[in-house]
Amino acid sequence: MTAGRAVDAARSGLRSALGDRVRSAGPDRTEALAQDGAALIEHVSVQVLGDALRVIDVSQPPHASFEGFLDGIQRSTTIAYVDGVPLLHGTAAAAIRARDAAGRLTTWRAPQIEHAVYASRALIGDETWAQLVHVLDARGHVVRDTDDGLPVPSRHPSALLRQAYDALSRVRNDMERAVGESWCDAHADRPLYVDGSVRTSHAMLRSTGVIGVVKSHATLYLPDDALATVTALGAGQRTSVLAALDATGRPRFFTWYLRLRSAVGRDPFFGLIRVECGTRSGDADVAERHADRTSAWLLAERAPLARPDARWDVMPYAIRDCEVYLRAVA
Repeated sequence: MTAGRAVDAARSGLRSALGDRVRSAGPDRTEALAQDGAALIEHVSVQVLGDALRVIDVSQPPHASFEGFLDGIQRSTTIAYVDGVPLLHGTAAAAIRARDAAGRLTTWRAPQIEHAVYASRALIGDETWAQLVHVLDARGHVVRDTDDGLPVPSRHPSALLRQAYDALSRVRNDMERAVGESWCDAHADRPLYVDGSVRTSHAMLRSTGVIGVVKSHATLYLPDDALATVTALGAGQRTSVLAALDATGRPRFFTWYLRLRSAVGRDPFFGLIRVECGTRSGDADVAERHADRTSAWLLAERAPLARPDARWDVMPYAIRDCEVYLRAVA
């Protein structure tokens, strides 16, 4: 079942079960409403491996060496309001596309896909909640409580949509982590490119083949005085490795910044990615050699271009392929 058909089925079921209490949502503003008030900039405690953050030229990239590419998608639509409480329809999916010796991309194992309706059970009430579960389960949907056992912070629709949107994002993240850990179990240290952070997965951080690539930079993994160094990186340059620290001051994972494409005439984050991997031996020289090798692989993934995706400057073609596949099947 595709997301469009799943939304229609959920709407139909809700109208038949709850009648006039359901008001159809108008033009979809789910993401805009859900992201109201989101924090834009955070700083994380980090430690530079070595005396100071350095700029390093990455050697000429070899052939592309990643064997798998992991990504997930989510889609969300406000399908109705029950007694003023919004119901968010969310589709989450995750998969790995594997590259064979001829460069062809195929799907590794079956993708994970879930269609669900997200709402506050505390505000809807147990009786109505039971009706939702009954009618939506018959249409292949999960019903997820966005309260997560906590008090409802507000009855404002924007606050409730933000709560639901965050719950959907957690489901997608859980799917991506499960798919990545399955790869680690099956293929040990074969190279896997993960679109996004790997910091929440012990299995992926332990693997010498897995790296996470973060395309957005709302959270800064930098000493306070180092942002200018990062924004000045040229194409094919990276920073030296930093250790992201936990609450006790011990390294959780290694990370570094890499500029894939020239940002001359562009905004300072154009073509800029941040790479994550496990701390492994903890040795600085080993970490730098790994960063050199992995950065060269990432530069090799710059072609073919991931156009027409708007994020083509920081996205390899194989990740775009994974997203296109997931949108087709979910």
